[in-house]
Amino acid sequence: MKNEELKNGTETQTQKVQRSGKAENSGRRQAKRSITNPSLSEIRNKSFTVLPVGKESQRSNGRSTKRREIRQKTQRQKTGDGSRNQEAQGCNRGGYGIQYRIKKNSINLEKNQRLSISEKQDIVNYIDWLKAMSDYSLSDILKKLGLNRNKYNYLKKSLKTMNEPKPRKKSVRLQKPMPAEVEAVEKYVKINPGYGYKRYTYMLLDDNIVALKEYQVYEVLKNAKLLLFAKRQSGILKHPPKPTKADEIWHIDIMYLWIYDRWFYLVDIIDGYSRFLVHWKLCTTMHANTVVETMQEAIDQRKADEIKPHIVHDNGKQFLGSLWTDMIEYNKLTDIKIRVHHPQSNGTVERLHRTHREECFNKDIDSYAKAVDMMETWTLEYNYVRPHSSLNYLSPADYYYGNPKAKLKQRKEKIDLASEKRKQYWLSQKNNLRDAI
Repeated sequence: MKNEELKNGTETQTQKVQRSGKAENSGRRQAKRSITNPSLSEIRNKSFTVLPVGKESQRSNGRSTKRREIRQKTQRQKTGDGSRNQEAQGCNRGGYGIQYRIKKNSINLEKNQRLSISEKQDIVNYIDWLKAMSDYSLSDILKKLGLNRNKYNYLKKSLKTMNEPKPRKKSVRLQKPMPAEVEAVEKYVKINPGYGYKRYTYMLLDDNIVALKEYQVYEVLKNAKLLLFAKRQSGILKHPPKPTKADEIWHIDIMYLWIYDRWFYLVDIIDGYSRFLVHWKLCTTMHANTVVETMQEAIDQRKADEIKPHIVHDNGKQFLGSLWTDMIEYNKLTDIKIRVHHPQSNGTVERLHRTHREECFNKDIDSYAKAVDMMETWTLEYNYVRPHSSLNYLSPADYYYGNPKAKLKQRKEKIDLASEKRKQYWLSQKNNLRDAI
């Protein structure tokens, strides 16, 4: 009996000591809270509005399902549903009492997101309010809101340096084409339709009509609604190494041409460096002997036995027979076959065929003689008059016979002289306008 009474007395005394210790600890915590935050109840009961800026955070206050199951298995979960309303309870980690838990990522700005002036002002005001009403430092507030310090400083700086945009002064463009030049360009384009603005630029320059740059001609044609837009071509062409001089590489190919009631075959031989149409022949057949005869005629006319060009062609039967091989060996030329099923390797002459169809044979042809006359006229224009886009908009004859560098230098001198005249013209117009005012 005495042992049991002594044991019960010891238990009751121990419980009293524990209760007194808990009471002292709770008293110390309350005292500490009252020292750090004298107005805790007022701030906690006060509600605040989350800014309508950015995306609202999707994270909930409760733990995820997976972590909740792990806690249930290890028996470390407290009674309840496993979620803690931390906004209402606060956080007492480290002995620091706070008014409320700031919701993480409540301001979730996207990268490179543009904000209006009112949104910037709302963010800055909200952060300043949190700093004044809580014990958090500015760094802690920005960290819990998911906002970078540099971004916050930029927002404050942009509000300080916020100015109205200055009105743009109207000035006279010194390089704007003169009215006479505009009229000359429009008249020339109407007389010679069917080209792009870049080709027109150098045609006008070579014909001594006007000396304008490409963007100036583009603006004139755009304002006059005379622009010609080409269709985009899909696919990537892989060209062989480019030649460095005339008669170094010749390309040969055959094009089918429908004339009246039957097919004819146009054999083209073009120089790879200058795009000069060396020779052509409209044949009634596409046999090997006709192709070889056409090639031999080109060699005799251009004296190719002295210059020894490389001959590039596809893998057609006309270029694989004994007649073609004997002709190559007799003239001591170099024969180059392109890759099988890869016409891009012979794209220079393939592009010439497309130009034939677009500019020469774009109408119905009644007879063989008419087709030959059209081809002769067009060949002269193509070789000596028509600017070529791949030749800095010079003609093929300028590269095949002449000196292209001298022609390009002459063009530049014309443009510089016209630019200086245009500058003096608009300066005089500006001075006259100033005197009139």
